[in-house]
Amino acid sequence: MYLRARLALASSLLIPALIPAAANAALKAGVASADITPPLGKYRVLSSGKIGTSVRDPLYAKALVLEDGATRVAIVSLDLTYAFPPEMFDPYRASLKRDAGIDFVVLNASHDHNAPESFWDTAQVASDAELRDMPWNVEAMNKIYDAIMNAHASAVPVRIGFGYGQSTIGTNRREVTAAGVRTLGRTVADKHPVEPSDHRVGILRIDREDGTTLAVVVHYACHPVVLMTPETTEFSADYVGEMRKSASARIPGHPEILFWQGAAGDQNMRGRITGAGEAEVVSYGRELADAVVGATAKIKTSNEDGLSFRSETLSFPSRWPPKVLELERRPEYVCGAHWFEEAYRPVYSAPVGSLLLGKKLALAFIPGEPFIDYQFDLDRKSPVADSWLLGYCERGYGYLPTIRAATQGGYGSNDGETLLSVVAGDIKRTHALIQIAQETGLLNELPALTGNCGGLGGFSKKP
Repeated sequence: MYLRARLALASSLLIPALIPAAANAALKAGVASADITPPLGKYRVLSSGKIGTSVRDPLYAKALVLEDGATRVAIVSLDLTYAFPPEMFDPYRASLKRDAGIDFVVLNASHDHNAPESFWDTAQVASDAELRDMPWNVEAMNKIYDAIMNAHASAVPVRIGFGYGQSTIGTNRREVTAAGVRTLGRTVADKHPVEPSDHRVGILRIDREDGTTLAVVVHYACHPVVLMTPETTEFSADYVGEMRKSASARIPGHPEILFWQGAAGDQNMRGRITGAGEAEVVSYGRELADAVVGATAKIKTSNEDGLSFRSETLSFPSRWPPKVLELERRPEYVCGAHWFEEAYRPVYSAPVGSLLLGKKLALAFIPGEPFIDYQFDLDRKSPVADSWLLGYCERGYGYLPTIRAATQGGYGSNDGETLLSVVAGDIKRTHALIQIAQETGLLNELPALTGNCGGLGGFSKKP
C-alpha cells in the first residue's frame, strides 16, 4: 500500500501543468476590497467554536489584479483560516477566465482564527449537518469574484518597487530543548523569543503613473491568534486588521493595504497574551504598521515589465494509516479530533504555483501551513534574490513541518494537526523552485551543447 502511494506520488510529480510565460508589456494593476464577514447568529467562530454574535472588525477579501497585455493574474488575500479549496472555487476561476481573461487566481488566507468555521478544512466543532447548510460560503465566493472583477475593471498603468522593514511581533513557538520540544502557546507565562523566525516585513509598493500609491502589499509570517480565546463570540481579522487600518491611515493617499501570509506554521506572537487580548492586538497591529509605513516611504518605484506564472497540482498520501481515525476518537485525543476526522483523506491534492513579477520578485504559492525554514530554504536556493513564500494558499490540511522538525516532535510536527506525508513540504518547495527557475529561463527545454565531447573539457554559456 505504501509503495503504491509512493508510485502515485511520483507519477504526479512528472506531469506538471505548466503555463507558458507571457510576452513583456507595460504592467497594469487594480485593487478592490469586499467585506466577507458572515451573518451573525449562525456561524461559529473558529477560536471558540461558539456562534458568532458580534463583529469586532470586518473580515475582508482584498484582490490585486496584475496584467501585462498578454497575461492577467489575481491574488486575493482573505481574512479566513483557510482559503476556499479548489473544489469550491474552481468554478469561479473558470468564470473569471471566461468573463475577464484572468489566467491565474490565487487565494491566500491570513489564517485568522476569529473567522468562521464553514467547510471541512475549518471544522473544529461544526457538525456535518451544519457544514451542509453554509450559504455564506457561496455569498463570500460571489463577493471574491466581484472583487476580482472590480480590480480588473479599475486596472491602471503602474510603477512598482519592493523592499523590507523589520518587525519582531512574531517568534517561533517551538522551543527545542535537550529534554524535548516545548510549545510556547499564546498564554504561556514565561514566553520569550525563539529562533528560527523571520523578522523581515516584505513590502510591495504599487504606484500609479502620477506617483500616488495605489496599494501596498505586506508579506509577513505570524499566526493571527491574539484574540483567540475559548469564550469569544466575535469575528475579527486580528492583528492583520489593526495593521491595515493603522498603515493606510498613515501612508499618503490612504492606499489599499493587502496582507500576504508567509510560512507561519511554527510562528506565533512574541509575548504572552492576557485576557481577551484586546490591548495586545492593537499594540501588535500598530507595531507591524510602523514597519510597513517606514519601509514603504523608502521604496522607489519604477516601470517594470514581465509577468509570468506556473501552476501544477501534486498528490500526496496521508501521513497516517486509516486506523488512526479510531485512535483519534479516544478520550486522550479529544483536542482536534473532530477536525482530524473531517479533514482526513487517504490522498490529498496540492496546487502549487509561482509568479515572477518584473523578473525581480518571485512568489511561491504553497497550500498548508509551512514552517518558517521553508522560507529560508527558498532564500538560499531561488535563482531570484527576492523570493517570498506564501503559505495557506488554496486549502488547509494542517502543518507542513520540515523533516528535522518531524523527527524532533512537538506541536505541529508529529501530531494529528499534520495530515500530509512528511516530505510534502520539501516537495512543494522544490516544485516552486523549479517553476521559478523555468520562469527566469535558467532551465532549458532541450539539452544544451556542452562542448565536452569525449570528456576533453569545454565551456558552457550561462542560459
